[in-house]
Amino acid sequence: MGFEPLEARLLLAHTADAEILPMRFADLAGAVTRYVGEVQKLADSEREEGRKLKGLLDAGAFRLAGDPQVTYLAPTAPGDVPRLDFRALVDASAHLRRSALAYDAAFEWCAGTDFLLPSGEVSELNALLQGVEQALTSKAGLPGRDWYQHMLYAPGLYTGYGVKTLPGVRESIEEKQWKLAEEQAVRVGKVLENAGEKIQSAAAAIGQGAP
Repeated sequence: MGFEPLEARLLLAHTADAEILPMRFADLAGAVTRYVGEVQKLADSEREEGRKLKGLLDAGAFRLAGDPQVTYLAPTAPGDVPRLDFRALVDASAHLRRSALAYDAAFEWCAGTDFLLPSGEVSELNALLQGVEQALTSKAGLPGRDWYQHMLYAPGLYTGYGVKTLPGVRESIEEKQWKLAEEQAVRVGKVLENAGEKIQSAAAAIGQGAP
C-alpha cells in the first residue's frame, strides 16, 4: 500500500530524526505465516481436485453425461499430487515470528527508557535493520525470471501487475511442478531463516543497552 504525499513526508521526517530506525516486524511475520498457510492450502486443494477428477473419470461420468450427437474430449486423467514437504518453510516462518516478537518487545522497552546505545552500536543496529529486506531476496531469482529476486512478492507470471506472494512456491504449485515447488519451499525457508537471524541479532543489540 502506498503513502499519500503528506504521510510520506511525515514518515521520512520521523525516520530522519530517529536514532534507531523505527521498524517493527510482527506484521511482516504475521503476513509470512499467512502466506505459508495459503500455499499449504493450495497444495491440499490441488490434491483434492485431482482425486475428485480421477474418480469421475474412472466412473465414466463424463461419457455418461455427454451428448451422443456431439464429439468431445474428456479431461485428461491427472497424475497423483504428492504431499509436498513444507517443513523448511514452516519452521523458518516460525523462527521469523519468534525473532520479530522478540525485537518488537525489545524496541518497545528501549523506547520507554532513557538509556542510549553508544553510537557505534547504533550504527551496527541500524545496519542490521536495513539488511532485513535484502535478506528476503535470493540471487538465484524466481524460476524462469531470475531478475525477480524478492522471495515474498513479485508480479505473477500470468497476472500482469497482479502481485503473487511466495511466488516461487505458489506458481510452481499452480503449474503442477511438484518437485520445483518443494525446491522453492526450501529456498524461501532459507531466506526467511536469514531474515530471522538478522532480526534476532538486532534484538540482542538493543538488549546490550539494558541496565
